[in-house]
Amino acid sequence: MRFVTLISLAPYSVNKVTERTGTSLNDLITDRTPLVIAAEINTIRHQTGKILLAGTIEIGRRLKEAKDLLPHGEWGKWLKESFSYSQRTADRLMKLCEEYGTKLLTSLDSDGNPNSSLVTNLTN
Repeated sequence: MRFVTLISLAPYSVNKVTERTGTSLNDLITDRTPLVIAAEINTIRHQTGKILLAGTIEIGRRLKEAKDLLPHGEWGKWLKESFSYSQRTADRLMKLCEEYGTKLLTSLDSDGNPNSSLVTNLTN
C-alpha cells in the first residue's frame, strides 16, 4: 500500500517546492517506513523549536516594552498581576531578546526562514 507523505513545509508553498525541487507535492509518493516517520518527526521538532524561539524572543521584547512604560517600582507588581513569570524569568526573557533578537532577525533569508547556525544552536 502506498501513501502520499505530506511533511509540513511551512512556510514553503507548493509552488516553491516545485520551483526548488522540480517535483510537485503530488509526485512525492513514498512508502511509510520508520525512516520516513523519523524524518517527519525531526522536521516537526525542528519547526517547533524555531516557533518556540521566535515566540520567546517576542515575549522578551514585549516585556521590555512594558517595563519601559511602567512607572518606577511598578514592574514587579505588574508581573505578578499579569503573568505567572517571576521577575527573574522576565529578566531572562528580556536578556534573551536583547542578546539574540536582532541576530535572529538578521539571520532570516528572503523567505523569512532562519538559515544560520544561530537558530540551530538555540533550538538544539
